Amino acid sequence: RRENAHIDNGRLIVTPTLTEPVFGTLDNSTIDLWGAVFGDQCTSNYDFGCLQTGNAAQILPPILSSSLHTEKSFSFQYGRIELRAKLPKGNWLRPTFRLLPKYDSYGEYPQSGDIIVLEGNGNAVNDKLEVQSGIAFGAFNDSRMDKSHLHIAADGAFHTYGLYWDEKELYTYVDDPTNVIEKVPTYGDVSFWNQHWDPSLENDISPWRNRPLHAPFDQLMYLNIALRVGGTDGFYENSDDKPWTDEAINYKSTYVNSRNNSYVKDGKLHLRATLTNEAYGDENVQTGVMDLWGTSPYSSCSSPQFNGCRKQSIGKDILPPVQSARIQTMESFSFKYGRIEIKTKLPKGDWLWPGIWMMAKDNKYGPWPSSGELDIMESRGNGPNYTDDRGDPIGNNRFSSCFHFGPAWNKDGYPIAVNDTKALPDGRSYGDEFHTFGFYWDQDEMYSYVDSPENVITRVAEYGKKSFWDIGIDAGAWNASDSYNNFQDGPINAPFDQEMYLIMNVAVGGTSIAKGFLDSGYFPDDRGGKPWHTNDTFPLYNFYSKREDWIDSWKQGGKFSSDMSAMQIDSVKVWGLKGLTTYTNSKNPVHSYEELDVKGESCESCADFADALPACINTQTQACFAKSHLGATCFDSTTPCQAPIERLIFHDSFDTLDESKWQHEITMTGTANKFMNMFVKRRENAHIDNGRLIVTPTLTEP
Repeated sequence: RRENAHIDNGRLIVTPTLTEPVFGTLDNSTIDLWGAVFGDQCTSNYDFGCLQTGNAAQILPPILSSSLHTEKSFSFQYGRIELRAKLPKGNWLRPTFRLLPKYDSYGEYPQSGDIIVLEGNGNAVNDKLEVQSGIAFGAFNDSRMDKSHLHIAADGAFHTYGLYWDEKELYTYVDDPTNVIEKVPTYGDVSFWNQHWDPSLENDISPWRNRPLHAPFDQLMYLNIALRVGGTDGFYENSDDKPWTDEAINYKSTYVNSRNNSYVKDGKLHLRATLTNEAYGDENVQTGVMDLWGTSPYSSCSSPQFNGCRKQSIGKDILPPVQSARIQTMESFSFKYGRIEIKTKLPKGDWLWPGIWMMAKDNKYGPWPSSGELDIMESRGNGPNYTDDRGDPIGNNRFSSCFHFGPAWNKDGYPIAVNDTKALPDGRSYGDEFHTFGFYWDQDEMYSYVDSPENVITRVAEYGKKSFWDIGIDAGAWNASDSYNNFQDGPINAPFDQEMYLIMNVAVGGTSIAKGFLDSGYFPDDRGGKPWHTNDTFPLYNFYSKREDWIDSWKQGGKFSSDMSAMQIDSVKVWGLKGLTTYTNSKNPVHSYEELDVKGESCESCADFADALPACINTQTQACFAKSHLGATCFDSTTPCQAPIERLIFHDSFDTLDESKWQHEITMTGTANKFMNMFVKRRENAHIDNGRLIVTPTLTEP
């Protein structure tokens, strides 16, 4: 509102005003901040932040004010910043100037840190105003601060409040860099974990493990200027003239969001599930409230469907007992036509459900499955004794690949049209070895493969020759008489003629229904000692109450091991096809798509093709070209090299978990599958380890 923030004579003026004249009486009016247009949308629905109705016991917030930020327009890492401002004088006014993490790289507050350049106290004492400055950080819900304060005259003068920040030094100052308010001790020399928590646990549970010593202050930060009023966080000490006390509201609320479920370690991206009680206690799982709305853009709930953002546990309708990670590239990278490979080792543990798949970016043919889904890999974490009706193992020694399409959710063509599996021989497991799961896709051909394009798993034989509408009808997936052809306005390969984005996750359990062998879900009811049934009224409760039957399969040596129950991703590569591929919003393209003619004496000298298929040297021109698997023949001095057919357009080898490439999904369900897990942004569940992405499940309760 312009009354609360406006420009006057070249200065930004931020002023608090009363709520009641604008929204009505506080004890029976409603405030709806959702907004009618995008620019007016509420920015945080956490703890009912977007819609409230006042009553006698809980009135509406009595004060309106402003908080301005640069999250979408400007952020920076290291440098110096100054704010020239005149602080307000007035009881319980609380001006702040802070730097907040753009991506919440280590999880929700306080794990990703907070730099407080200025926090003022409008209550003047002896005509002086108190100013605090410093940093805030924490592990999980245990927050710590390094802060100092000084007093300035309450005379209405302007002062300059500044911050200097690099890898070795962080300090705040007023008016001049030599007039330091707070200089963070041992910054860059000793990790914050070792200063404040048990050093012996750093490699196991620190949100900043394997990161620089000054983490979490090693990431992009954006600016926030706000004028707050009051608060119950202890900023104002209780006194006779203070018109409120800092008492907590008497309800149990659990807020989940950290980096325990997705993290990078030793160059590998780890995605894993964890028990909810590991972080939040058994009582919260069975009687608490889970609110995933988040307090910052990169930690906000991603799907409110099916109560995916907020839920209260009532009786046997408990909170999701497991937390895991799902990351995707919807906002950063999508492509149409090309080849993708993901090198990964799958998780081992009963009822784990790893998946690598692609979805349509724009849903041009309608909601799922009308716009298509490409499942590159799905598997189960159960061991070799988990078998089908023929006695063949269907656990982590086998994976499936399929393509979803159809006119409606209950008319999906995949089970009987395009769905195949691949098992390893001799009792080997995809949980013991790294394998490359790939997918090739153009206008005329579409297939998945493992380890080599020649080792095809699922191929649509009639792709490009017959429409998917006709493929589904011929397979008996639906009838033309009672279905609408969503694909009729598209080309013959619709719905797979649009850009798709990548998703990787480890789910747990679920109550999905499929046709044929999987009538009782992806995990059939009649085998493996399944601790729930697909049609149970309370499947989460039944699954969790029998956790002693399956939890040991997630452990190694008596404790949870990310090497065992995690999906470890070593690399993700996408190649574009000359003249066919389109891709959007790739913030980290590896190559441009222009023709290359690189001179060199050996293939090793052709660095542009280091990540492509085997390169060759034309002995006549000494020019490098990539050799494609698409029918290319061997090259010799009499056969000119053909122009490269493929170009690498996306590549991540997971030195870090780059959140400009990968977005975390944060939701309790978001789908109708009713997984036993929620997807969160916790480092225990997704992290980088030795150049690999590790995804691991954990219990919610502890």
